[in-house]
Amino acid sequence: MNYFNHCSYLIYIFRNILWFFGISLCLIGVVYQEFDALADGYVSNREFFCSVVTLSVLTIWIALKPNLIGSKVFVPNDTEFNLCHQNQDYALVTEARTTELKKYHILSQVHILPFPYLSQIYHLLNLKHLETFHSSSLGKIKVTDIHDFQSTPFGGSVKFRTTISSPINILKIWRRSSTEVKLTLHNPHMVELNIPVYGNRKMIVVFKVFPFDSDSHQFLVDIYTDLPYPKFLLRLILHFASIFTIYEDIPYLENLSTRDLSSKDAENRTSSHIAMCLFKRFISLYGSDLRSLQNA
Repeated sequence: MNYFNHCSYLIYIFRNILWFFGISLCLIGVVYQEFDALADGYVSNREFFCSVVTLSVLTIWIALKPNLIGSKVFVPNDTEFNLCHQNQDYALVTEARTTELKKYHILSQVHILPFPYLSQIYHLLNLKHLETFHSSSLGKIKVTDIHDFQSTPFGGSVKFRTTISSPINILKIWRRSSTEVKLTLHNPHMVELNIPVYGNRKMIVVFKVFPFDSDSHQFLVDIYTDLPYPKFLLRLILHFASIFTIYEDIPYLENLSTRDLSSKDAENRTSSHIAMCLFKRFISLYGSDLRSLQNA
């Protein structure tokens, strides 16, 4: 693993968190000043000046969003699909699903992570990682009742129930305490997580993973939803949540990068665990082609 790349990415994560914190403070300052200025029905020169300064700082701070090499806001297009997918069948599956979800699109990110491609695939297809490695962000969520596994020509899908036992959990803003989630492996580069939310609406997270070399990969995160909230607010919340989740992933991905996940022993260890049924499906389909996939 490239130690320099790893440190650079940690610095990027820190800068993003700091950037969001600064925006939150500026927004609080703007709202407080506006209420204070209008409380007596009269806006003094001092109050007007302070409001202008705060709004200017907020505008400048937004313009200074971290955009280091290795991560940026990303909107996929046909050219990028063709560059990433050397297999036309995989590209057609990805493009068809992206087009289908396009009207619900809310946020896209792309990250260059200094970990092997297969480590990310293993991580995404391991259902239990939601309750182990994301215990902080997801509030000790539990994965139970894994069922309805179905295979497809390029992957498969599985349904499972996630339960929030904590009475205080930010996820309850979006969803019920117990919800059935669907995870789909569309092809060796695309994984989809479909989460029902209140009012028969949905939150869909699509992950795309493309290898650069044996020790790094491009990781795309696309979030889709039909929640009736202001898009700016949703983007702000979801962008921060996505960055924080990836930050949580780093120790686990680092550990996985030292393991031979493509070996027969690894397949045997996961074969008896239903939580790993999609990864087993991935190995059965692409195990013999992993070298060409990782060097695509």
